[in-house]
Amino acid sequence: MFRIVRTELGYLVSGTDLDSDKPVLANHTSIRYLAARQSAIEFDSLLRGKDSLGALLELYGFSAVPSPTYHCPGIGNPFYSGGYLTRRHGSITMGTIDAIQVESARPFRDNSTIGHYSKALACALHDYVCMYYLPSRQDGDTQPIGCSEKYQNLCSRISAACQLTTNCLWTAVLSVIFFVAIGFST
Repeated sequence: MFRIVRTELGYLVSGTDLDSDKPVLANHTSIRYLAARQSAIEFDSLLRGKDSLGALLELYGFSAVPSPTYHCPGIGNPFYSGGYLTRRHGSITMGTIDAIQVESARPFRDNSTIGHYSKALACALHDYVCMYYLPSRQDGDTQPIGCSEKYQNLCSRISAACQLTTNCLWTAVLSVIFFVAIGFST
């Protein structure tokens, strides 16, 4: 079967529900807590609007679903909505930890692309966390703590130090995911 090349972001929303004209309810997703914390933002915007994780990934050059470009996978297209860890550890069950499963298309993981893709994903995650999860400063600066201009440059310029930092960040993220997955499987 032909598979569309894009990153699939799993929020525990099925492809059928994304394809539907009905609004997706935050209470049935793995980012329920984020929706509650950001209640001034329409949930559909968090899920696939201009400030969604999918939009940020597209900003860095990789297509994603759901996103502003691809609101849904399209009828008949396969879509991975999230798995056990997303369901078990996401905020769907009233917890305060959100989870988004990232399913990366095979071409994004090829040797010729993985460096650029991993940097794009790390930068999109950085921006997403800065926008929605980190507290703002009390001194009137609207930039969240940890998301200063110094760190934003990581994703806007290309240099050897930047690439090294991004690779280290990506390795750390993958290591944490790997060790958490091992811990839950034993």
